Amino acid sequence: MPARGQFGYLGSTPEGEKGKWTWGLSKLATRILLGGYRGMTAWGRMVAHEAKTGPWVPVDTSHMAGNIRAGTVQVEPTAKFRILVGLGSEVPYARAQEMGSGLFAEFGPKEKIEIWAGWMNPGMTKSLNAKMALAIQWANGPGAGSPGYQTEGKWAGYNVMARVMHPGVKPNKFLRAAFAQTAIAGRRVFLKAIKAQLTG
Repeated sequence: MPARGQFGYLGSTPEGEKGKWTWGLSKLATRILLGGYRGMTAWGRMVAHEAKTGPWVPVDTSHMAGNIRAGTVQVEPTAKFRILVGLGSEVPYARAQEMGSGLFAEFGPKEKIEIWAGWMNPGMTKSLNAKMALAIQWANGPGAGSPGYQTEGKWAGYNVMARVMHPGVKPNKFLRAAFAQTAIAGRRVFLKAIKAQLTG
């Protein structure tokens, strides 16, 4: 269905009171586009839910899973629908979890990452947060008597360091796994929403 840039949308969502559909198209085309908008919104929410609750997302804390969300559907001039599902800047390590980092990065240079303890890096250019401690249980490491090795307190048995060259993390692909898991059901929801507009 060629639209050729003849349609647009003014407002926050199609259901918004202040919104207004302005189509240079037929009523049929308008219904298809509205149904597609609603269907893609539902599909995006399915992906976000699957990513939050599926077995792939890291669950050391609930911070990452709790910030996965679906964005707003974008309708392109060629009548293509697009929605972004993911995380924002509040989870700075999300990209590394999805696509890998350091020696395991899927994109960009494959090299170790220099990471500093938060208290040494006030500008946060090489730290994840200001309170982060580099406390590592070093298997087959130098152990007791080596600089940084703790024998008592919270970090007993750990090597506490000022900075390390970290090899990075392997890609977890939790967002891509969620998309693959919902692909069939998502397409059904998308088409069902268009059909509802055409038959309603």
